Formats: sequence, structure tokens, C-alpha cells
Amino acid sequence: MKKNSKKKDVPVIDDFAKGTAVKFEHVFFYYDESEKANGNYTVSDISFTINPGSYVTIIGHNGSGKSTLAKLLCGILEPCATSVKESGIYIFGEKMTYENYSRIQHQIGMVFQNPDNQFIGATVKDDIAFGLENDCVPASEMEKLIEEYSTKVGMHEFLDREPSALSGGQKQRVAIAGTLVRHPKILVLDEATSMLDPKGKREITRLIKMMREENPELTIISITHDIEEAYQSDEVIVLNHGKIVKIGSPKEVFADFETLKNIKLDIPFFQRLQDELQKYGIDITGVDDISSLVRLLCR
Repeated sequence: MKKNSKKKDVPVIDDFAKGTAVKFEHVFFYYDESEKANGNYTVSDISFTINPGSYVTIIGHNGSGKSTLAKLLCGILEPCATSVKESGIYIFGEKMTYENYSRIQHQIGMVFQNPDNQFIGATVKDDIAFGLENDCVPASEMEKLIEEYSTKVGMHEFLDREPSALSGGQKQRVAIAGTLVRHPKILVLDEATSMLDPKGKREITRLIKMMREENPELTIISITHDIEEAYQSDEVIVLNHGKIVKIGSPKEVFADFETLKNIKLDIPFFQRLQDELQKYGIDITGVDDISSLVRLLCR
């Protein structure tokens, strides 16, 4: 973990230079001129890098700038101009611009918060096919891809179902299939589990794990309120009032009780349990999840 050499107060993830999947370099954004005049940017001097194949979660309260960051990454919003020459968003080493946006955005897929707002097709099959049709994929190849990806997300038997007959978790799985079928290198989940019940959340969590196992090169960036989900990721970026306040592994981030307390973020249950057990002299070094902890305690 290294700090940005130009601005010591801006934390960043280690930059692999040529191998970087995503790089934000001194990015600013505001929605209206009053924000700029008051210096209260929605996103303020954000710099970080994400390596290919990483699973990164971005956490923070409402209004912290999480979803704005996701929209900037996907090109839905454009960063404000700054005096810093290198300022901007880089995807696999290439700075995103108006001219190359159309090409770069094919490398990025996004799943939004509300499953109802992103279901476009009349059926599951139609919805998964939508992006392929826009890409002018031949019908014969399209059928194979729909079969493959509907099976991967566990929705093959529902291909002819209408959205009204699906649960929230099932709709999100369809949305993920419709995104993955276009073979993006980066998948952005913008609070994709926030409107789901516990069962739906577990479905998406299992799906993320499966995606990582099947495609280790896929970079997953999850904007989330779910502290427990963040604990399962490789890196955690903590935002508060449009600024990065902490970056690190889940253990590093959630061990910083003082910072999290100051911005009123919870500590994951597993982290709290670990801390309590250590107070009683129970050595749990190397234990990274609840299942492993249960096996250790039951010996």
C-alpha cells in the first residue's frame, strides 16, 4: 500500500502501472455551480488504482459520493476539468475521453440498485439478449450465449418468464447475466443488493464468488452499504463527504475502529467476534471466515 507521491494526503492502492485496470487521478465532480463555489464537491480530489482481477468494495453513508463515483467510472458522468494535467479516469492505462468513450465502455458492465428499473426485455431471454442485439451479434451465436449465461446465473429455467414473475434477487441475476454476456473486463455493482431481502443478497453473494472462480481476470467493483459484503472483498475504499478516508484490505480497514467510529460506520460481525475472542486468549490467526472459525472452536 503506497501513498500518492504528489499529494501525501491522498491514499491510493498500489499501482501496477501497465497492469492497472482502473485508475482515478485527482478526480473532481460537482452537480451544480453552488457546490463548486462553496468548495463542497460531490467527489473531491479522488485518486486510487485497482488491479485486474480484484474484488473491490466502496463503502460510505448516503451522500458520501459512492454512486457518483460509479457513474464517473462508467462514463455516465464526466469529471470536472482541473489544472492537474494527469487528472482523469484511466481504464487499462487509457484515459477516458469523449472521443474514446464508446470503445472503452464496452469493457465495463454496470448493474444498478433497483432491479425493476433495469429490466428491459419482456422476458428473461429478451432481457439478456438486449445488449447482444445492440452489438449486432449473429442470432446463432446469441442463442448459445443466452443459454450459457442464463445457466451460469441459475436462470435458465426462467428464460420465458416475465419480470413480474421473478423475485428481486432473480431480477438482479438476470441483470448480471445481461451484463456478463457482453464479456466486460470490469463489472460495477451499484448497490446491487441494497433492495433485496436476505435470500436475494445471499444469491448475489454466491454469484460473485462463482464469477471470480470462473473468471479470475474479471475486476469487480461493488458500491455497497453492506459491511459484511465488504469484509469478503480484496480491498475496501471508504468514502466520506466525497473524499477517501481509508483504503486497504478488509482487515486493515475494519481494524481502524477510530476512523470508522468518526464517520459512523459499523464494524463487521466477524471482526467484532475476532476481537472479543482475542481478549480471552483464543488464537485465531489465519482464520478468515465464519466457517473456518466454527471448525476451529469446535475442535
